[in-house]
Amino acid sequence: MNSVNRLGFWSAILTAFFAAVFLGMGLFGSSYTEGIKYPYVLTAIRSIDYNLWYPAFLLALAVVVLLVCVHRQTSEEKKVFSQIALCFAVIYATLTVSDFFIQWTVVLPSIVNNETADLSLFSIYNPHGIPIAIESLGYLMMNTSLLFLAPVFG
Repeated sequence: MNSVNRLGFWSAILTAFFAAVFLGMGLFGSSYTEGIKYPYVLTAIRSIDYNLWYPAFLLALAVVVLLVCVHRQTSEEKKVFSQIALCFAVIYATLTVSDFFIQWTVVLPSIVNNETADLSLFSIYNPHGIPIAIESLGYLMMNTSLLFLAPVFG
């Protein structure tokens, strides 16, 4: 097995694992978001919402590695589709990884230190907040990536 196949195999395993953990935590994890009202910063710090991002963060990175390997192994006539899929996956990963990292390193420490003035626009609990918009755009890019990847396997 060459290095591209080996890396592709393990990135596929990690992609499946992180997707399953992310899905499981999203479906079955307890969330403390009930009853949180404006200014959307009065949150339980140990909320599942912040922990949910660890597998999502790693999932985005694993998907990019997986699609690089798929692109390398794709036949020449289908490479255009795998390359477009890879580009959209990179956009997805950039958006979501940046969004999660900002939440961990800016928003969460601000909440812990009671520095919540003007923070509501940056809170994940605000349905009209910036993180929700960035995350939604990121997952739209991932879905677009998967649509372009489909012909590679067709």
